[in-house]
Amino acid sequence: MEMKRRHFSAVFVITLAAILLCAPCARAATLEVGAGKTYATIQDGINAANAGYTVLVYPGTYAERINFNGKAITVKAANGPAVTIINGSAGAAAW
Repeated sequence: MEMKRRHFSAVFVITLAAILLCAPCARAATLEVGAGKTYATIQDGINAANAGYTVLVYPGTYAERINFNGKAITVKAANGPAVTIINGSAGAAAW
């Protein structure tokens, strides 16, 4: 019986160590924003993102003000800034 307990304990410790060591290896998600994508607005993508995520914004003009809400995320244009525009003053009231 003692041998079974030691074996169980060793397997448990090794499994727990593997889980803890591999947790940082988990790939961060990429959230897509744009027409026909999961998120219609950049802010919706930011709100859904967790630390380390990328919010990938497809070409278009986005009439919105964005707030990162203190999140450590990346927001980037899928095809570059020349075709992806954030117009933060379009019809928006002053902050």
